[in-house]
Amino acid sequence: MRFVKSLAVAAAVAVPMLSAAPGFAAEEDAIVQFRINNMKVVGGAMSNIVAQLKGEAPVKDQIAAYAALLSQASAISAPAFKDKAMGLEVKTTAKEDIWANWDKFEGGLKAMETETAKLAQVAEAGNMGAIGAQVQEVGKTCKTCHDNFRQKD
Repeated sequence: MRFVKSLAVAAAVAVPMLSAAPGFAAEEDAIVQFRINNMKVVGGAMSNIVAQLKGEAPVKDQIAAYAALLSQASAISAPAFKDKAMGLEVKTTAKEDIWANWDKFEGGLKAMETETAKLAQVAEAGNMGAIGAQVQEVGKTCKTCHDNFRQKD
């Protein structure tokens, strides 16, 4: 849990530094890259949880740690999207519809935050059946937003 809190603090400290970092064409690029990185944490944690549930991961005992990480990353997702910046040079899959339908998008992120917090609690208890069921609930929240607010490749 200490690692997750440290990661959240590091992300909060890094955000202001990104806007001034060399290599970004504009502050908008830094904002977009921050969102992308946050969603990579969400996706990576979810993928590692699923791999452990399927027995495909090299470790079997880190579901609770990844669930806590997923919950923390979900909690900071809405603020990461609050600014409408789309970037100039950073490729993003976010649709402009996010900001035109902010209430719906934010509601989806709040649902993800709620479901990932439940997953973190269930994972601490260690019941694999309950963890699997809650992973499916989290996946539904991800799919809803991806279907509505993410560009298809």
